[in-house]
Amino acid sequence: MSAPTKFEKAYIRRIQFSSLFKMCFLGGLVLIGPFMLLCGIAALFGAHTIEFNGRYVTGMFGFIQSLIMILVSSAGLALCFGSICYFGIRVAGRFFSLELGFIRSENRPNHALQTMRFAVTSAAAPANRMSDLKRSAFLREVRTTASESPGEKTARGPKRKKLSCAARK
Repeated sequence: MSAPTKFEKAYIRRIQFSSLFKMCFLGGLVLIGPFMLLCGIAALFGAHTIEFNGRYVTGMFGFIQSLIMILVSSAGLALCFGSICYFGIRVAGRFFSLELGFIRSENRPNHALQTMRFAVTSAAAPANRMSDLKRSAFLREVRTTASESPGEKTARGPKRKKLSCAARK
């Protein structure tokens, strides 16, 4: 059996609109996405399920149109409901703190994105080998630092200066 999920609590007075927008966007994506994807697949095979400018769109263009509709409708829902929620949280936050329950992530944020960006950059510019070596050494250092528990003392050496964009190249 798996271990019980441990929820942590935080008391907030405000929340960033971008964080709330991301949550509402993903909710809209999960809510509307499967239905519109099904309509897009049906349009791919000739069904009149996708309408654009008063005409039904079928075939590959209908499928692509359904994918665009998924993103646009999810963003629209996120803007509407996110704005209402944000306004409600701001008003309620003036009078009392709100309790936010969450589960802490074990993974670092954007780890997969950083790894993908490194792979794409490495494949696109093989002539720039020295910067690839520096980048891979940096990623190795970041991975080992993140894998250490917060209570451990680490010897990372002296602080490195941040380099400007021109100095990195």
